[in-house]
This record gives sequence, C-alpha cells and structure tokens, in this order.
Amino acid sequence: MKVKDINSKLNLKNHNDTKSKFSMTATKILKSRYAGYAVLAIAIILFILLNQAGIVKRSTLSAITKILVYFIAVLGFNLLMGYSGLSSLGTAGFIGIGAYITGILVGQHKLPLILALALVIVASILLGTIVGFVSLRIEGIYLAIVTLGLSEILARLFTELAEITKGDEGINFLAETLRPIAGVIPHTTTISIVLVLIMVIFLMFITTNIMTSPLGRAFLSMKNSTSAAQAMGIGLLKHRLLAFVISTVFAGISGLFYAAYFRSVQPQLWDIMLSLNILAAVVIGGSKSVWASFGGTVLIFGLQPLLLDNLGIDEKLNIPNIINGVLIVLIVMFFNGGLIQMFNIAKKRINVKLEKRKEEKWRNRYGSQSYYNQTPEDFIIAQHQRVK
Repeated sequence: MKVKDINSKLNLKNHNDTKSKFSMTATKILKSRYAGYAVLAIAIILFILLNQAGIVKRSTLSAITKILVYFIAVLGFNLLMGYSGLSSLGTAGFIGIGAYITGILVGQHKLPLILALALVIVASILLGTIVGFVSLRIEGIYLAIVTLGLSEILARLFTELAEITKGDEGINFLAETLRPIAGVIPHTTTISIVLVLIMVIFLMFITTNIMTSPLGRAFLSMKNSTSAAQAMGIGLLKHRLLAFVISTVFAGISGLFYAAYFRSVQPQLWDIMLSLNILAAVVIGGSKSVWASFGGTVLIFGLQPLLLDNLGIDEKLNIPNIINGVLIVLIVMFFNGGLIQMFNIAKKRINVKLEKRKEEKWRNRYGSQSYYNQTPEDFIIAQHQRVK
C-alpha cells in the first residue's frame, strides 16, 4: 500500500512537472518577439477565408492589403528617419519606381514577377546610393527638400515618358497577364495577398533584427549625435548609405506589390501627400518598434476604408486628414515617442496601481508587513496570527 502511495505521488509529481514545463514553454513562446508575426498571419488568413465565405467584403480585404503594402514602405522609412535621423520626402517617388518597373515588365511584357523584384531591388539600391551620397553634404530640412525635388522629378518622368509609362492614363493590366508562380500556381487575388503577407512578415523579421543589431545601435548613435558617432568609430558614409539603400529597397518592394495586387499604376498616386502620410505613420505610431509603425500605418491608411466608409462618411470631408493632423500636433507636443510611448506610460501606471492594490490586500490579510520583504518564516507567523 505504501509502495502504491509512493508511486502515485511520484506520478503526480512527474505530471505536475510536465505540466509546468509545458506552461513555461507556452509562456516563453507567447512572450517571444516573433509570436506577433504568427498572430498577424493568422488574422490576415482569417480575413481571406471570411471573404471567400461572403462575410467580409472584397473592399475591406483590399483595404487591408493596401495597409500591408504601404506598411512595407513605412518599415523602411522608420529605419531611415526614426533610427538614423535622416529626413526624406521622396518615399512616394521611390514607391512609384517599383510600381512602374513592375507594371512595365509584368503588365506590358508579361515577364515573371520574380524578375521584376530583382530589377526593383537593383534600381532601388542605385537610387538609394545616389541619395545617400547627397545626404553627406546636406542635412535636416534641406535634405528633405532635395528628396522632395527628386520625387517630383520622378513624378514628372512618370507622366512625360508616355511611350513607356502610358502618361496620365497609366498602366493597367488584367490578372491573366501575370505568369503563374513557379509555372504552376495561378496569380489570383488571394495568392497576391498571401505573397504580400509573406513579404511583410519577412521584412518585419529583417527590420526587428536590424533594430536590435549593432547596425541599429549605430543608426541611433548617428541620429543622436554625428560627432559622438564618429568619435566611437561609426562611419557616416557607410551608415548613411545603408540607411537610404534599405529605405529605398523597402519602398521599391512596396510599389512592386501595389502594382502586382491592384494591377494598376497611375502617376497621380505617387505625390507628396503619400510621402507625408508615410511620415505621419512613423510620427504617430512611434519609431521604437515594428508594431508601433504598424499601428500608425493602420491609422493613416485604414481609417477611411475600414471605418469611415462603413459609417457612411464621405471621403471628400477629409476626416482622416483632420484626425491625423490633430494627432501629430498632440504627439509632437506631449509624446515624442508616438502612440507607443503613450501606451507604455498607461501600462506602467496600471501596473503600479495593481501592485499597490495587491500589497493592500496582503496587509489586510497578513498584517502590516510588506509582502515585498516577506520571508517564509514571516509568512508562517503571519498565518498563525491570522488564525488566532
């Protein structure tokens, strides 16, 4: 009988240990920085399934895809301005380069999308290198003006080179124009969304690792003080070139997927308003995390199609621009870190209140001794006193 009791206790202990290890592993996975990527992927796939079931509208799914596409450009701009401290208003032109290369190669000449991706990356690297060299001689608002001028030049070229870009009419093509992926998988709208999602997850992974790497710390040092960065051995030429190259590559990829999903490239899309919206997404969301940028992107590019359109509010009222303008003013005045800073402050205050309430309950139950300094002996004594 005693042997059975011992065995049962041992089995119970092993079961509890296994359960404890499983819960610890699950907690570790949920707290991982990459757990959010899986949540995002599952949420988008769920929206796709609900759309196919007729529950979610096609317009809603298109708005979500548009948010993901512009989020790619916001990620690159976050590294450029948020981490490196380099001003730019030419992001719209860089996105347009990727969109037009895709429209010409894939839409007009029916070449594979992977070939367009390779050419977009090469063109973006060259463009980013040129702008990076310019940034060595010009800083601040003057650099923003130069990049704005470059973007306007590109916008004019999109219109004037009518033989290649179709001028004001733009490039429009059908889904049948896109070649099947790997020669087998048809390039449907659903497949396009999945490709955008895969690229977003991949670039989020890249961005997160850059932020936590020595390169990200070098970017921050360069942003805080160029003199101090140089004193620590950080080369301005190398890191400014890298910042602009990464930003332009992300913007070019964003344009590629815009053209691949919407199958339309119009010159009026790539104007200064798009550059300002991408800037606003970083300012409002915050530059310290990938998810802050995602929140800012959703607010800037998703407020009208996901919320206001469903409420019947006309787009001509420019309600999103008014809201975004007010948010930018409030954030610049009170929360320089963006909405993520406001969220962290609120979270910290809530945790402090919960800790105080927890300590009050402890004191009411076990005496005046603070539970922070409570030893096992004090705990036993307090329980005995409570029983008496």
